[in-house]
Amino acid sequence: MAGVVAFALAAGGIAAGLLIPAVGAIPHNIIGAGHLTIEVNHGLGSDLSIENLAPGESRTADQLVTADMAGVGAADLAMTLSGAVPGPFTDNAWMTVSVSVPVSESDAHWADGRCAPAGGFADAATYPVLAALHDPQTLPLGSLTDSHDAVCVRFEIGLAASADNSVQAATGGFAMDYTLSQTLASP
Repeated sequence: MAGVVAFALAAGGIAAGLLIPAVGAIPHNIIGAGHLTIEVNHGLGSDLSIENLAPGESRTADQLVTADMAGVGAADLAMTLSGAVPGPFTDNAWMTVSVSVPVSESDAHWADGRCAPAGGFADAATYPVLAALHDPQTLPLGSLTDSHDAVCVRFEIGLAASADNSVQAATGGFAMDYTLSQTLASP
């Protein structure tokens, strides 16, 4: 810990030496921070609820992920899926995650919980058994910019046709975490 504190003090001293001119003020010497903010489904949250699947049936659910990137030129978007507990449902369910290329939010066409991006979707990952998400799985979803600040994500979840009576009234779930990491500052 002492090494970290000493480094922080040394860095502060260097910054102060560079930012405070010896004589008068120098115009246009401005240091500022940008920010990255992710919003899922226009702030309505990221819950997915697919109920009463019959063996051999599948359904889809969409999410719209948008970014506010003031001062950030580009950032990589990723999603981590985790937390599926093995059991009658997750051992018999499968999932495919599809994603759009990054588009402007106006080209994502989000309405009534459905996303119809310009350019459509491409499969990003398939999990033949949902229980595999017990171990975290990270999917890169593309690089966002100020002009391409939205991605549509589609989850197709199905129950295997071979599922037996053990899946009746069984449930399962998983967690999803979106992360946005800056890769380029604004010019």
